[in-house]
Amino acid sequence: VVRSTLDQRMQTAVEHLIREVTLSSNDGANAAAVVADAETGEVLAYIGSGGFDTDGGWLDLAQAKRSPGSTLKPFIYALAFDDGHLSPTSVLDDRLKSFDDYLPENFDRRYHGHVRVSDALRHSLNVPAVEVLSEVGASRLGTQLRFAGTNLAGPTSRRFDRPGLPMALGGVGVSLFDL
Repeated sequence: VVRSTLDQRMQTAVEHLIREVTLSSNDGANAAAVVADAETGEVLAYIGSGGFDTDGGWLDLAQAKRSPGSTLKPFIYALAFDDGHLSPTSVLDDRLKSFDDYLPENFDRRYHGHVRVSDALRHSLNVPAVEVLSEVGASRLGTQLRFAGTNLAGPTSRRFDRPGLPMALGGVGVSLFDL
């Protein structure tokens, strides 16, 4: 008897979706997906690539350590919410700001002045996220992620024990499965 949390209909649907995306890509892109139940954490569908006949199809991209980009921002704000320092309606300052020797910029290189946390997150603004991370602590975020079972990797794909502020903008490696 083999027990699995995979949902056959979900697995098949997501396999078709990933296959469609990779086949329609003109640049040889590949894709992966992990679908989990939000309440239990059980994996309902797991697709590591678009298939063996796609570029890199033999790789399990769901386990590959990659930059998470902005996907850690909700966790940063959640720590500040837990501390009672911020709420979704709190106002942050989105302007060019230096954090010692680190000078983050927004993707569009524009700044929006005073913004609510909910808008900073919705628009994925970088400077407010780095500012909040500087307050809650990059080490604390790293510890919380590791405690949740996430294996962080540093610049050389080795275990990463000393996260810094660039972590807010993807400056750490993490797999899709761990996320």
